[in-house]
Amino acid sequence: MDGSTKGSEEENWRVMWGAKVKQPCELPTNILKDIVQKTSKLLSEVRVSELQEKGPAIAKKIKVEADEKWGGKWHVIIGRNFGCHATHQSRHFLFFYISDVAIMIFKT
Repeated sequence: MDGSTKGSEEENWRVMWGAKVKQPCELPTNILKDIVQKTSKLLSEVRVSELQEKGPAIAKKIKVEADEKWGGKWHVIIGRNFGCHATHQSRHFLFFYISDVAIMIFKT
């Protein structure tokens, strides 16, 4: 990989509230901050070895809270190795990492 490619990859991410957030992120800042901080807190209570077992419950907590706070139908995916193509509501998509755990959240 040449230096120009590496530089552009690094520019596509921004560290925010302890998470590495994929850019550009058009999610409103108040929602972004709330989701990142809530997810970080919940993941800090789980060991990486427990992620497969406890990840779905964490995703559900985040989803239910997002549905209640911001309306609509939110979807939350938490894992270490996944890919996705999804249609989402404009300005309501977030992909970020906390440590080596990937989190994707979007509203439909």
